[in-house]
Amino acid sequence: MQEIQNREQLEFYLEKHHIQDLFDTRDLPFRLYRYEVGEMMNILHPGQEYLKFIVEGSFDFYAIRADGVRDIFYHCKGFIFLGDLQFCGKDQGVRYQEVTQTVYAVELPMEPYRKQLRQDVKFLNFL
Repeated sequence: MQEIQNREQLEFYLEKHHIQDLFDTRDLPFRLYRYEVGEMMNILHPGQEYLKFIVEGSFDFYAIRADGVRDIFYHCKGFIFLGDLQFCGKDQGVRYQEVTQTVYAVELPMEPYRKQLRQDVKFLNFL
């Protein structure tokens, strides 16, 4: 995982996917990250701590069964939002998000914005 410091690239993805339009709250500190093939997106930035807008790339969302077999729930590609269940306080158990094609993600840390986001009408309607 690498934070991309290019503000223009971040702005491109924010505008392309209308991400800021999903919030009433202004000036949220969105950051852009790149995850390479084979990386687990939810290890360094777990879902209970970050809202993630996947804006490019693909990944497998899966669990490992007791018998050791990988149980793929979904092959995710394109624009996807992650963190909704965790924001609402739901625990998904042990799930993995393994990158299969380089992923770019616009991310927002939930803390210290959780209280604001719980009162953000646009965001709550999006959820």
